[in-house]
Amino acid sequence: PQTIVWDTGSSASKTYGDVAFAIAGHAEDLSATATNLPITFASSDESVCTVAVAELPSSGVYYATVTITGAGTCNVTATQAGDDDYAPTTSTALTYTVARAAQASLSIDSASSVTFGNSLALVGTGGSSTSALTWGTTSGPCTVSGTGTTGALAPTGVGNCVVTLDRAGDNDYLDATQTTQTVTIGKRSQSITFTSSVPLAPDAGNSYNAEFASSLGSSYIPSLQVTSGDGTVCSATDNADGTAAITFIASGTCTLTASQSGDSTTNAA
Repeated sequence: PQTIVWDTGSSASKTYGDVAFAIAGHAEDLSATATNLPITFASSDESVCTVAVAELPSSGVYYATVTITGAGTCNVTATQAGDDDYAPTTSTALTYTVARAAQASLSIDSASSVTFGNSLALVGTGGSSTSALTWGTTSGPCTVSGTGTTGALAPTGVGNCVVTLDRAGDNDYLDATQTTQTVTIGKRSQSITFTSSVPLAPDAGNSYNAEFASSLGSSYIPSLQVTSGDGTVCSATDNADGTAAITFIASGTCTLTASQSGDSTTNAA
């Protein structure tokens, strides 16, 4: 009979991504004399590790290279097929328990501020697993959507919104460590314009209908005040609908000012 002795190698814990390593063994008889017969190597699960034979030194020791191919458990054995003088034999197994690896860091590469009323494009990178990047939010006045390297933030108010980026693990990788980015959502601006024409040379007693509007539309109706000449040159009656009745009283300068007070998401104008 003969047995196989491991010259190099032992059962061990590994992590997916570890570098390949060498093992070696030889066949010997009961007197511990090398039989110099060829050894073949095998893996019980090549999705976890593979074994490739390297060289045969003159001492009869066979070398092989073990390459980690995935997480799990594989058993590596060496076999000698026997000949006219020696019976076949198989070694004890070298067991490699391969843990899932940590993923590469995640990163959000997007602007850190946006104005209410606009959306913000989100760009994410990183991770190592076959799972897709996923977007979300943990707090703040916004909604976040998207899967993969791009997402979108839609403000629902003004304040700070915390965006999250994740990547789930798979057979070979652990879940990635979540990364976050705080996006500041600011108030939007508006502008007020007069849409009616001012009379060129009105006489006392004449009147006209002033019209004015916000750039944000009918949800933001401006109000009108006489800021110069009120009661002496002209008077105004605001109709609260974006119009005002102007009456001219006497010669002089009449200045009309339209304004809108804004709200929680919009600046005054």
